[in-house]
Amino acid sequence: MMAANWLCSATAQEVPWTFDCDEIRHVQANDELTDFTITKDLKFEITFSRLSEDEWIMVGNSGTVPVVSMPGPGVIQFLEQTSFGTINYTQISLTPKDGSYSAVHSRHPVLIDTMFPSQWLLSCTGR
Repeated sequence: MMAANWLCSATAQEVPWTFDCDEIRHVQANDELTDFTITKDLKFEITFSRLSEDEWIMVGNSGTVPVVSMPGPGVIQFLEQTSFGTINYTQISLTPKDGSYSAVHSRHPVLIDTMFPSQWLLSCTGR
């Protein structure tokens, strides 16, 4: 895991220990990046939990996996390396609006030499 020295700054007080995120909208490429489907399934949920100052996990419908956390200007970013070697990326805004944090979750799977990227717009609550 990446050391989170940035958590020692004043910003650390603003970062919740847990983000519970729910799908608002999902966009997925269907035909090698040419046709897109936009859905609003409201079925996708993920949780990011800080176990210590430098260790985070992601909990989803496929189980629990460690993630690398990285700070950004006004955001926290998470990288997950899948068992297939691809990277999933989540960025959460640290500026809540009406009690929730905006986020985007991106996946980049490759199946039989074809990319099938997808993104979810999420609404997260911090605790």
